[in-house]
Amino acid sequence: MTSSYGFYTGNQERESYKKKEQQSIKQNSNLKISDYLEKQKTLSNLALGDLLFGKEGLQQVINFIKQFNKFTTINVRGNDISGTGFAELCEALIYCPSLTKISAEWNSIGSDPAGLSALQRLIQKNSRISWVDLRNNQIGTKCTGILSKLVSQANGPLYIDLR
Repeated sequence: MTSSYGFYTGNQERESYKKKEQQSIKQNSNLKISDYLEKQKTLSNLALGDLLFGKEGLQQVINFIKQFNKFTTINVRGNDISGTGFAELCEALIYCPSLTKISAEWNSIGSDPAGLSALQRLIQKNSRISWVDLRNNQIGTKCTGILSKLVSQANGPLYIDLR
C-alpha cells in the first residue's frame, strides 16, 4: 500500500491481516474438540493447546489417540487436565511408539500423583520420549519422589521443564 505521498505505509495491510487473524481465532474457538481431532488424523503433531476441553474433551482425545497412534509430539497445554486425567492420557500414549515430546503445561497435573506415576510408566516403556513440559501444573513436594524415580529410571536422555 502507498500513501497519498507515494510512501509505503503497510497500515491497511496490517489491519487486514489482524482482522483475518481475529476471524480465524473466533472460528476456531467455536469448533468442537472432535473437529480439531478430525483435522489432525494425518499429522504427526497433535496440537490441542489452550482448548480448555476438560474431562469431557479429554476422553475424546484419549479415544482418538488409541485409534490414531502415530504422533511424535502432543500438545495439550491449557486444557484443565487433572492428575487423574493425565494418568489416563499417559496410558493411551503408551500406544504411540513414535512419541518424543509432550507439552502439558498450564494444567493441574500435580493435583494427583497418579498423573506423574503414569508418566513414569510411559517413559519407561517409550525410551524415545526426550522432552516433557510440565510447567505451571501445581506440582509440589508430594510429587518429588515420583519425579526423582521418573528421571532416574528413564531409558535415555530426558528433559523435563517444571518451572
